[in-house]
Amino acid sequence: MGNHLRKFLRLFSRPMVPLNQSQIEEERWDEIHYLLKEYWGGDFSAPIHEWLQTGGIKVLDIGCGNGLWLKDIAINFPSSEFIGVDNDNISLLPENSPSNIKFIQEDIKSTLPFEANTFDYVHMRHMMFYFTEIEWINVVIPELIRILKPGGYLELEEADQEWRNVTPTTRTFTSIGHNLMRQRGIDPFLTNHLDDIMESTEMLDDIHRKVQEVQIGKWAGHKVKVSYRERLNISNNEFDNLIQRIKREVDEHKTYCNHNRFYATKKCV
Repeated sequence: MGNHLRKFLRLFSRPMVPLNQSQIEEERWDEIHYLLKEYWGGDFSAPIHEWLQTGGIKVLDIGCGNGLWLKDIAINFPSSEFIGVDNDNISLLPENSPSNIKFIQEDIKSTLPFEANTFDYVHMRHMMFYFTEIEWINVVIPELIRILKPGGYLELEEADQEWRNVTPTTRTFTSIGHNLMRQRGIDPFLTNHLDDIMESTEMLDDIHRKVQEVQIGKWAGHKVKVSYRERLNISNNEFDNLIQRIKREVDEHKTYCNHNRFYATKKCV
């Protein structure tokens, strides 16, 4: 069993223990961060390394969560300025953060509190569940472009919600999740055309998409238990047995999803 798979098994097979919700979220996002960093071989794919080494640039992370992505980069590039924005989780921000990081609590569905053309690099990841498809097209992408400097880079990072190498049982289970997303106006297959949305703005050049296969591992499923159980019309015990079966199946069949990074430069107009 490979090192990546071991990490995913550990991440998604924890017992349900009465931890504080903040502790659960912090531990979960820390592990996801380091796992994806190992898969990708770094924290970003846009060609900004030389900019960061030279220093003097401004970096924004939207939906920064516990701030670990920012802290990881800011420590290595102390001559640049890093800002994280999130509408909650401020209590989870890492202690002893570098002095070149600033965190702002703000509703990220509203107009961001920055002037146009402010940042050299704007980064956002794991936000496809937060915005509807219409918001991505009409609000999210245009707002990120607005605050990005001409010639600066925008990078978006999201995982496909289509699992591959699945059994009929697992396919049924994931299909329920897709339907629940659609009921909220969320496109479960956003990553299939996110680059098209970026291109449709006519404000971005050099649009790239990079893909990494990420093994699912043993998926716990406790966060969606009620919604899934009601859809399947089964008892708690039957649902728990189903989850155990899916854990075995995704392990045996090496079920995976694609993790995507999209990046592009803002046109100089």
